[in-house]
Amino acid sequence: MPRTIRWRGSRFLWLSLAAAVGWAASCGEAPGEAPADAEACAERTGAIDRFKELLVVDEDVLASGLGGNADGDPLSFRHLMEQLAPPGVAPADFVLAWLASFADQGRVNQYPVPPRPGVSERLTCPWLRRTPANRCDDACSACAARTLDLARAPFRLIGLSNRLDFRETKDWGGAGESRALFALVDGEGDDPAAAPQAMTVAFEFRNPIGGGRDARYWAERWHALGRFEAGSPAYVAALVALYRDIVERTDDPAASEGSWLHQLRTNEGVFGPSFDYREFKLKDGRLTLWPTERTPDRSLNGTDQLARFVLVNRDDIVRSRYDLPGNLTGGFARPDGRWSLPGVDEALRHEFARETCDGCHHSETASVDASFHLSPFRAGRDRVSPYLHDPGDPTGDILARRERAMRRALCGVSPAAALTE
Repeated sequence: MPRTIRWRGSRFLWLSLAAAVGWAASCGEAPGEAPADAEACAERTGAIDRFKELLVVDEDVLASGLGGNADGDPLSFRHLMEQLAPPGVAPADFVLAWLASFADQGRVNQYPVPPRPGVSERLTCPWLRRTPANRCDDACSACAARTLDLARAPFRLIGLSNRLDFRETKDWGGAGESRALFALVDGEGDDPAAAPQAMTVAFEFRNPIGGGRDARYWAERWHALGRFEAGSPAYVAALVALYRDIVERTDDPAASEGSWLHQLRTNEGVFGPSFDYREFKLKDGRLTLWPTERTPDRSLNGTDQLARFVLVNRDDIVRSRYDLPGNLTGGFARPDGRWSLPGVDEALRHEFARETCDGCHHSETASVDASFHLSPFRAGRDRVSPYLHDPGDPTGDILARRERAMRRALCGVSPAAALTE
């Protein structure tokens, strides 16, 4: 049976846990010193366990007191939203404002973003009605109050992800990200009987740098997890200690509005006839709709304008080191066939399309259950798409690429040097 560990303790408890389990495993090299080649690096670092150090989906870990909303566990939807809400704003109001924004007809850059009115019917209203004091009618058109009880949030933790590989691509020499992924359910997230719905929410945090922290520091923190039995108290304590340094509110001036959140992303097909991908950032104390990274507005599909951008930026696109300019980027994505780029060869077209939200989750990769790489409808390792984890060829899947990137971080290989491997 999974072991349950509760975490809402003192700072002394946190420091004691960190000291007990250890935060880092040394590679035996001076900072910044790279081994002569990839083989030497692999020998120095030892094996990397993909399901302890890269992608955490095993139920014995996720059920070990990490994601319970009722208790405000350290990696629960409730706790993460409490940490994002700015001082003076009730976390429940912060979440309600975010959900209400889905109903707006918006615009990002010059491109329209259609509303998703189903959010109110399928998510917000049932959640409000779980609090009797709100006294909402069936459609929540009339309520005495509109207070969301975060202890009864309809979101369940389904995965944790190490994205150190971004330091070589999107992060350009930073320290990558650490992520927490949740599934929407049709009741309370803590209720095992609540059925999963076609929606995931990803909290994507930057790994902080400075003060002795760099990519290698975070690689060592993740690599240290491999020493413990998955689901053991020592493993869970080390995992929580790692994430606590990333998800808690901070007064570090390098953070954005008191948080290391880089973005929050939603992937859902429950609120409308098609899947919808959106991205939000913390801005002025709110989760604000943001341009979807590396995803053009669909009106540009098949245009010479988009094709020219891809051809001019061929080398950077192949290396996954580019930004899409604002005049091309919209505020949502939906799968609507393959991306067409006149005059662009298929290999380059695929590399570009795979980086779009809909290409990555639908048309260009092997997703699972229509549009997920971690399916809300499955459990444990069965929820992982074959694009991420291919049991038939684990040396060629995406987790294998992330393993190589993590090994380079452990060995002090710079992002620039990684291009020559």
